[in-house]
Amino acid sequence: MAEFNFNESTEYLQLKERRQQISNLLYNSSGSSLLASISNIIPTFLSFTQKPSVTLLSAQNSQQNQAKRDKLFELLSSSQFFESRAILLKNETLKDYSLLVAISNYSLAESIFQLDCETEELKKYRSMAQPNEDSKLKMARITRRKAEDTYKNNQYDEAIRLFREADEKFEMDYTVHYQLALIYFFEKADFTEACNYFRKAAKYSQNKSSLIFIASTVFLGLALRLYSEATQNSNLLEEAYNALVQAYSIDSRSLFINYALAQSCVSLMSKSGYAQNAREIIQKIIRANEFYAYQMIYDVAFNNALDIIGEELNALINEHKNNAIDLFKEIDDSLDRVSQQSKYLTNASKVAGIKNEYRLIQEKINHLNYFEAKDIERCSKSILESIQAIFKEVNENRAYFQVRELIEELLKQFNEDKNAADSPLKSLEADLKNACDEYEKLEKSYPPDREETIVKKNVINKGKTEVVEQRVPASISWKKQKLYLLVKTVIGCMFSAIVVISVGTLFMALAIELHPIIYVIFIAFLLFTPMYGAIGGEIYYFNVENRRKRLKDNLDRLEQLINVKKPRVEEEIVKLKTKYSKVIAEKIKVSGDNAEQILEVSIKGNFEQIKRFITNA
Repeated sequence: MAEFNFNESTEYLQLKERRQQISNLLYNSSGSSLLASISNIIPTFLSFTQKPSVTLLSAQNSQQNQAKRDKLFELLSSSQFFESRAILLKNETLKDYSLLVAISNYSLAESIFQLDCETEELKKYRSMAQPNEDSKLKMARITRRKAEDTYKNNQYDEAIRLFREADEKFEMDYTVHYQLALIYFFEKADFTEACNYFRKAAKYSQNKSSLIFIASTVFLGLALRLYSEATQNSNLLEEAYNALVQAYSIDSRSLFINYALAQSCVSLMSKSGYAQNAREIIQKIIRANEFYAYQMIYDVAFNNALDIIGEELNALINEHKNNAIDLFKEIDDSLDRVSQQSKYLTNASKVAGIKNEYRLIQEKINHLNYFEAKDIERCSKSILESIQAIFKEVNENRAYFQVRELIEELLKQFNEDKNAADSPLKSLEADLKNACDEYEKLEKSYPPDREETIVKKNVINKGKTEVVEQRVPASISWKKQKLYLLVKTVIGCMFSAIVVISVGTLFMALAIELHPIIYVIFIAFLLFTPMYGAIGGEIYYFNVENRRKRLKDNLDRLEQLINVKKPRVEEEIVKLKTKYSKVIAEKIKVSGDNAEQILEVSIKGNFEQIKRFITNA
C-alpha cells in the first residue's frame, strides 16, 4: 500500500487532466472575485469535458464506451440547448457555489475550500484574533497563513514544510491537515501521506466543522477506492464505501457526497445490493442537477454504469414527459374554463400569448432529450400557473360584475328614496342660496353703517349646507356717501321735471295763455327741487332698508327651517343606508361592515373598490 502512487490510477489521471484544464482557464479568466472567475469558465470547461481526452482514449474498451457516451449525451441534451443551460448554471453558481461540484466533483476542491473559508463556520475558526490566545497558537496561525500563500503561488514543497511546521505548533488545526492532504493528493500523488492527513482532518473536524469533515472523508473514500481499483485489491473498497456512508449520515442531501457514494457503489456492483444502490443514487443525483449526469457520462469511474445511466435517463425522460402530458390535460381544462368566461377577461392578449407558448411545447413533446423533457415540464407548470392565475382573476371579475350589477340596481333605488327624503331640504337650501345671493348683492350696492365683524354663515357647498365663519369688513352707510346725494338729486330733478311738464301740458291742453305769473309759478316749483329730492331720498332709503330687513328675516327663517329639517333628513338617509346595506349583505353574503363600505364607495362612484370587499368576504 505504501508504494502505491495515484498516477497509477486512470481515474486519478482524468481528475488531474480536468484540474489542469480548470487551472489553465482560470489563469485567463477575469472576474471580480474567485467565484466570478470560476463561474466565467463553466461553459468553456464543459465543452472541453465532452471532447475525448487522452485518459478516456487510453481506458479499457474506450471506443465502445465512447460510442455509448455519444448516445448518452444525445439522450441528455442537444448541443445548442446544453450551451444555454451551461450559461444558466454559470449564473446560478454565483448565488450558490456548492453547485460547482456539478461540473467536477473533485477538481475544484482547493477553490471550494477557499470559498468555504469565507463562511461563518470557518471564518470564525481561522480568525487570527482569538481571545486568550497563547503565543504558540498565534505563531501556528501565522505560519499557516504563510503556507497558504506559498500554496497559492504553486510553491508546493515550501507549502508542505510550512504546513507541517504549523501542524507541529498546533496539531488540532484541521484546515492545515486538509490542505496538506490536498497537496499530497493532487501535487505529489502520495497515497500514504494524503490518506494520513485526510484522516487527521476528519478526526479533528468531527463535530466541529461539517464542511471539512465531509470533504476530508469523501476524499479519503476516493483515495482508498483509487488504490483498490488500481491495484485490483478489493479489500479496501468496502472501507472506502463505509467512509462515504459516514459522511452521508452527516448530510444525505449533499450531491458532493452522493456522487462519491455512487462511484463507490459502481465499483462494488459485483456484490449483492450495490448495483441497485448505484441505480438509486444515480437517479437521485440526476434529478437534483442534470449536469451531474453529464459529469457521470464522461467519468471513467462510471464506465461500468453507462447502461444504468442510460436507463435512468430514459426513465426520467418518460417521467417528465408523462408529467407534462398530465399537465397538458389540466391546461386544456383550464383554457376551456377561461374561454367560457371570456367576457370577464381584462387582458385577452395575455391568454393568446399563453396559448401560443403552449402550442409550441406541445409540438416538442414526442422527441425529447432529458434537458428538454425537464424544461417542458417546467414550462407546462409555469403555463398552468399562469392560466390558473387568469382563471382566478376571471372568477373575481365575474363575481365583481355580478355584484356591481346588483349594486347599481340597488343604488338606483337608494337614490330615488334619498331624493324623495331630502328634496324638501334641497328646496330650502336652494331658496337659501338665492336669498344669500340677493342679500349680498344688496349689501354690495347699499352698504349699511357697521364695524368689522366675524359672522357665522350657512354656505351651500356641493349640495351640502355648511356653517362657516366669514369676516365682514367695516363699512359706511350708503346714506352718508355720495350715492345718497346722487339719489336725492336724481329724484328731486325727476320730480320737478315731472311737475313742470305735467302743468305745462295741462295748460297747453286747456289753451290757457301763459302769463308771466305762470313762469313765476314754474320757477317756484323748481326752487323746491332740493326738498323734493330730500323727501324722495328718504322714501328711497326707507324702501332699501325695509327690503334689507325682509331679506335678513327671510334668511333667518330659511336657516331655522334648514336647521330643523336637516337632522331629520340625515336621520332618514342613515336609515336608508342601513336598509340597503342589509340588502347588500344578504344578497352577496358579506359582513354588515363590508356591506356599508360597499354602499359608501358605490355612492361615490368608486365601483372598482368593491373588488377589495368581495376578496375579503
